[in-house]
Amino acid sequence: GRALAEVGSRDDALGEVWNVPNDRPTITQRELGTLIANAAGVAPRFAPLGRPMLSLVGLFIPAVREFWEMAYSYAKPLVVDSRKAETRLGLKPTPLAESIAETLAWFKARPAA
Repeated sequence: GRALAEVGSRDDALGEVWNVPNDRPTITQRELGTLIANAAGVAPRFAPLGRPMLSLVGLFIPAVREFWEMAYSYAKPLVVDSRKAETRLGLKPTPLAESIAETLAWFKARPAA
């Protein structure tokens, strides 16, 4: 929220790409999943899906069907560098562990739909 509000309120920020400040710019999806699972008090479980299975699942889930358009972004590590937002906008990252805990608390406070 704060990063979006800051970018939206500054004319000199419009039309640029901004990464929300983070304290773990090189974390892998597996590491992030493990952190979330541990914070939720469950064992992390991962099941890789190959191209045939993703294609099958894509028949029923449009978001998965569209995965292939973005598959190139998984070919090499993605580093989310937020130094520009930190230096130009004065934003500081919320520690990832704190962000995960707050997000889980938010979901737990709302009944499942």
